[in-house]
Amino acid sequence: TSPCIDLSLLSTPVLSFWYHMFGTNMGSLYVDIYDGESWTMDVITPISGNQGNNWLQMLMPLNNFLGDIVNIRFRGITGTDFSSDLAIDDINIDNALGLSDQQFKGNILVYPNPSNGIFNIVMNDIKTETLSIQLYNMDGRLLLQNNVAVANSYKSTLDMREYSKGIYFLEIKSNSGVKRFKLTVI
Repeated sequence: TSPCIDLSLLSTPVLSFWYHMFGTNMGSLYVDIYDGESWTMDVITPISGNQGNNWLQMLMPLNNFLGDIVNIRFRGITGTDFSSDLAIDDINIDNALGLSDQQFKGNILVYPNPSNGIFNIVMNDIKTETLSIQLYNMDGRLLLQNNVAVANSYKSTLDMREYSKGIYFLEIKSNSGVKRFKLTVI
């Protein structure tokens, strides 16, 4: 359960979190919100069963609680044996504009993902501007930052073979928005 969160400071609040639910006997993940008077149970459709051995992101608008001070509760119900592995990470509440990839003008592909450390970055329909490309580890430490001038399209390779296996975050910023990717080095 979170501490009290004041949503009156946000105009379009969105809850963002990553979840990992792997195992043949996986249970379910629930999200509830307390608005100071009562609990609203299952504000998202419960996520149940094996979701594969990867991290997935959930974005949930909190417009129904706009102006409230809330507590957010995550309930994880595991399965009946050891093959039920559930985790959540990188929980964040922000304005939708700060989280929405749709604000970014243009198309970006990062592949393959997961990878042995070599990722292709392809951008199309990008207006002429300088983009900031940043790579972070799971602790939020900046590992790499490049500024690239782009005119309509861009192709590059991101070589992460020097880094340990694990999860990383790639963030590409433009004047029109931010696009975020979760990268897995295997």
